[in-house]
Amino acid sequence: MFSSNIDTKRPEIPTGLLDDLCSRFILHIPSEERDNAIRVCFQIELAHWFYLDFCMQNTPGAPHCGIRDFAKAVFQHCPFLLPHGEDVQKVLEQWKEYKMGVPTYGAIILDENLENALLVQGYLAKSGWGFPKGKVNEDEAPHDCAVREVLEETGFDIKNRICKDRYIEQKITDQVVRLYIIPGVSKDTKFNPKTRKEIRNIEWFPIEKLPCHRNDMTPKSKLGLAPNRFFMAIPFIRPLREWISRLLCFLFRSGNTVNHSSSHVFKDHFYVTEIKQKKTQRLVFFIFLQGPDQTCDGPVLVRGPHVGRCCWKL
Repeated sequence: MFSSNIDTKRPEIPTGLLDDLCSRFILHIPSEERDNAIRVCFQIELAHWFYLDFCMQNTPGAPHCGIRDFAKAVFQHCPFLLPHGEDVQKVLEQWKEYKMGVPTYGAIILDENLENALLVQGYLAKSGWGFPKGKVNEDEAPHDCAVREVLEETGFDIKNRICKDRYIEQKITDQVVRLYIIPGVSKDTKFNPKTRKEIRNIEWFPIEKLPCHRNDMTPKSKLGLAPNRFFMAIPFIRPLREWISRLLCFLFRSGNTVNHSSSHVFKDHFYVTEIKQKKTQRLVFFIFLQGPDQTCDGPVLVRGPHVGRCCWKL
């Protein structure tokens, strides 16, 4: 019979991986946030998600661990993150309680042809690409938070374009993330972040080339970028494509089409059956989707009975 006192030591996360993850997600954040253990925990959570989705499958022997063990490993690796010797377990409990009431809001900005989405890249060179978004302030309405965060990260004001009922909402590692869909933005728009050392790049990406799951190698072959570079956008790509398909179907039935010289404006996986028969036509969705008085015409994505589940209102 084995003794119950035998210490079964768990495998440790390789030091090189911790170095890389801390460099990607923690060390580049503003000092005022890095000095706040609760704020650091949010970054650790992102690092943990990245570790589970991408690092483990590419690193033989990397152990599977929950957020608590992962956070403890990070704090042990970077003890300066807890300069006053706070108890890690207590910090994690405080963070868990705090974050339940702090959702994140932002926007999915689409071009006039519904072919491209605007993504931002964090300031650190290794940072991935995602949609502009940020945490809500106390007593701030969700759509106001989205407007503020998008303006800060891109310099683009969506105040007169946002529709409060048109969004995709997901629950990612226990945090609610809602992105309002903003279609019809010109690709000639100049974007400039208003915050320093937070956003490095702002670019349009073809929606058809973005990954919809972590093993989707489309961006690798089409863009030369691994799917893990888009890990924060991945949960929204599939519902976004569905939203676009339903919008096109709605407009086709409404007869809002014009002739277009291109025979391949929208890629096949965006089409529904009706639209496939008219590839030489382009749908003028942006005529009545732009403007503060007409923003909500057409399909509207509303929240279903479960976070992350969507229903459609036409």
